[in-house]
Amino acid sequence: LSAAVLAAMTHMVLKNFETEIKFSPSNFLTTLNHMLYGKLAGNFLTAFYGVIDLSKNKILYGNAGHHPPFKVDLANKTFEPISSRGKILGLIPDLYYEEKEISFVPGNRLVLFTDGISEHSSKDRRRKYDEHLLEADILNSVLLDTQSASDFLINSSRSHTKTEDFEDDVTLLLIDRI
Repeated sequence: LSAAVLAAMTHMVLKNFETEIKFSPSNFLTTLNHMLYGKLAGNFLTAFYGVIDLSKNKILYGNAGHHPPFKVDLANKTFEPISSRGKILGLIPDLYYEEKEISFVPGNRLVLFTDGISEHSSKDRRRKYDEHLLEADILNSVLLDTQSASDFLINSSRSHTKTEDFEDDVTLLLIDRI
């Protein structure tokens, strides 16, 4: 199945979720896996699902085989991966996804990305933009606003590999807590 068909199927499943499920990453990912199991024709999905609670300055999250995003402390120029364990969606029935919590206070930035950027390589495969380079560039972009930082990260990946075209889809989302 194409990525577009998988996205459309997932969107239809998500439209039918009850509101309460959407506030619990564990319930959300567990239910989504159950609903997608056996319907993806051997394909799978990865996902990071987070609920930002501004009143409590936290993110409740779960992960289903996706690259862990980063929480950046903009003032101290440090970051940490937001890790949790979870298998990919749609291949194994009856999985339970763990749910974790992390603080998300003013001055923090959340950086979510797909492997299209962290596995970008030159056409001859000799130059690769990997997670270590991405991490360094995230720290190099802390003084930039989210749009400029996003542009910087994409352009840095292209510059390092000396190619404009990405082989895989690229999604990059930066969220600043103000």
